[in-house]
Formats: sequence, structure tokens, C-alpha cells
Amino acid sequence: MNMPNCEMQAFHLVFHTSFLYLKLRRFHAVANTRVDWVETPETHVLTADLPGLEKDDVKVTLVGDRTLEISGERTREEEKNTDTWHRVERSHGKFLRRFRLPENANVEAINAKVQNGVLTVTIPKIPKKPEHEAKVVKVE
Repeated sequence: MNMPNCEMQAFHLVFHTSFLYLKLRRFHAVANTRVDWVETPETHVLTADLPGLEKDDVKVTLVGDRTLEISGERTREEEKNTDTWHRVERSHGKFLRRFRLPENANVEAINAKVQNGVLTVTIPKIPKKPEHEAKVVKVE
């Protein structure tokens, strides 16, 4: 089938735009997983709003020696043939966020909990070693 050049360009534009929309729609759940990270004198605290998710829906993993990974999946509500949806705005799908932890993070003592749809990951800091004062050595 031969299409004129302008029709072929229109076809490619519609096809690629639709494909991009579908890819972005799947990415939407990831993009909507917002995380706050605060550093206190004693800890690093990451907080993520995960409405509707329970602790079994969320996974917190330490990858390598310093990468913290937060992942999970928001499932879509079951559609019934008798239902008429007027609007679908809540995101669904898998999400994944990665954070490179600083050197002062005690990765052996990470604590994570989900309460009321909010994930809180607490990472204690490794205490700083006291800096040694310079000692003058007597030269003989």
C-alpha cells in the first residue's frame, strides 16, 4: 500500500504520539510517587505518600552498598461490564524510586514502616569519628 508522503507523516505522528502516551501513562505511577528526604543530626528520613497501599504492597531494598530502592504496585480497580466509568484519574501500575545514600548512612540499621498510606524509611547516621588535634612532635 503506497501512501502519499503527507499521509505517511500523519500516520507516524498519530502512531508515535499514541505509543508515547501509553508509555507515559504507565510511567505515571512512578512519576507520582513523591518522596521527601530530610536529614536530621542523627538520621536520614525518607517519606513517601502511597495512598491505598499496605505494607505488603511496598518493597524497600538496599541494592549494592548504598542504593536504596522503593518499589511496589498500585493495582487498578476491577472493571465490571455493567459499570460506566466517567473519569479515571488515580494512577496505577508499578513504581520504582532509587536513592543513593551518603557515606554517613548506617545501611545496617535501616527501618521502614507503612502507616495510613505513608511509607517512612529511617536510616541512622554513622557517628562521626572525632577529629584528632595536631600533635607537635619534638625534633631532637
